[in-house]
Amino acid sequence: MMGDDMMSTPDDPNVIFTVNGKASLAAPPLLVRQGERVRLRFINASAIQKHVIRLEGHTMKITHVDGNPLAAA
Repeated sequence: MMGDDMMSTPDDPNVIFTVNGKASLAAPPLLVRQGERVRLRFINASAIQKHVIRLEGHTMKITHVDGNPLAAA
């Protein structure tokens, strides 16, 4: 049985987040034009950990979960 103490935290040095295989500051910025629509695919390979994704100043819309489209609202 796994308790909350088994979960890692964002400041855990053993946790590495990558973007296209590059960790932290090694990942190049995504350059887009103002007003341009961009589609991003986020993959969480962990079965036990969730990740909060924030893009300051931007609005995100989730369209699919686990490869399945969400019902239109």
